[in-house]
Amino acid sequence: MPSRLLARFLRNTSWMLASRIARLAAAFGVSVLVARHLGRDDFGRLSFAISFVMLFSALGSLGLDDILVRELEPADMDSTTEREILGTVAVLRGGGTILMALLALGTAFSLGHGRQALLMMTPICLFHLFGNEARTFERRFEARVQAKWSSIAQLAAILVSSTSSVALVVAHSSLVWFAWVKALESCVLLFGLSICHLYTGGPFRVRFSGRRAATLLRAGLPLLLTGVFLLVTMRIDQVMIEHFLGPGPVGCYAVAVRLSEAWYFVPSVIAASLFPAILAARREDPDIYHSRLQRIYEMMTWLGIGVAVPTTILSPWVIRLVYGAEYAAAAPVLSLYAWAGVFVFQGIARSKWIVAENLQRYALMFTGLATSVNVLLNWILIPRVGLPGAAGATVVSCACQTILIPALFAPTRPSATAIARSLVPSVLLADLRAWRTRR
Repeated sequence: MPSRLLARFLRNTSWMLASRIARLAAAFGVSVLVARHLGRDDFGRLSFAISFVMLFSALGSLGLDDILVRELEPADMDSTTEREILGTVAVLRGGGTILMALLALGTAFSLGHGRQALLMMTPICLFHLFGNEARTFERRFEARVQAKWSSIAQLAAILVSSTSSVALVVAHSSLVWFAWVKALESCVLLFGLSICHLYTGGPFRVRFSGRRAATLLRAGLPLLLTGVFLLVTMRIDQVMIEHFLGPGPVGCYAVAVRLSEAWYFVPSVIAASLFPAILAARREDPDIYHSRLQRIYEMMTWLGIGVAVPTTILSPWVIRLVYGAEYAAAAPVLSLYAWAGVFVFQGIARSKWIVAENLQRYALMFTGLATSVNVLLNWILIPRVGLPGAAGATVVSCACQTILIPALFAPTRPSATAIARSLVPSVLLADLRAWRTRR
């Protein structure tokens, strides 16, 4: 890769990392304040409402995130095509999110959830509506390797959100108002990204194309269904815990999940920033393409292990220090759940390979099978083992989704083999030896 292009990708990654770290620090600090202010029962109710809506949220994104990057990545794209792609995706996502909200609220009502739950789910649906439209602009900046602008908008949104949440805590506000902060955050994000889009020369007028909509929907359908299964895998545990054990245990489980998933931004940033480079290498040099993929798999595997080991050891002290004795039951959950991150890190990298190779239909199959494993294990383990059972179910299902099930299909077996080989970081060690030799 030319040094100028490499420097550009590194700057892009730096902006994305800096933004995510700042947002993570702010969101984590605020979540601790909110969890302590609400107590585990109310915090559990809020977490349940967020998780319940998230079960339907893939209908809003329509699986178009990576597809949009792929479509916008060519540097020589004419402005007419860009306007058509952006306008079509914006309309599709708006319609999909409205459908998502109707299904989520209708299902909650039919299941007998009370007025308070519905009042919390309404602003959470708005959060997804504004957020899905905002991600259209984010993906344009990602394709153009211009993370600086999306990072600025994200920092503004988290600043407004954090300030509002702290003000609600100080004012001893009721539970529902904390759900409305989510909607405010994504509204500010959408506004900020719109301004940055126009400032950087993005088209002001966009257009919808029925022909392109059909093409995008066909391409995104496997990823949409994969997203549905993935969200069920990641959030059905909190819904089932509320069903079997009540809101208090959901609050404990939610803080463990929040601490574990706080690190998921790292592989997301790395994979998103390098995705255009991976696409370019695939077109130009297969050997470089496969070498870069193996390097990313090894990086993700050892990042995941590097997070999981200290988290497992320190979880009892971390939970008591940060959230207090009321949330002590979260410690064994955190110790187990942290190991799901190893497979999640690997899966994030492999998802880029899936899109590059146009193998979305296989991702749907093994994600669907892994979701079935997750739901079955949760149904068996939660009533018998409690919260650690739910965490164990997540770890097993993530391992199935990332390595075991993909190994069953010939087209995806190379990725499963490469991920298994990543436990021995041969490419990274070779890079290290080469770097030391140059010094």
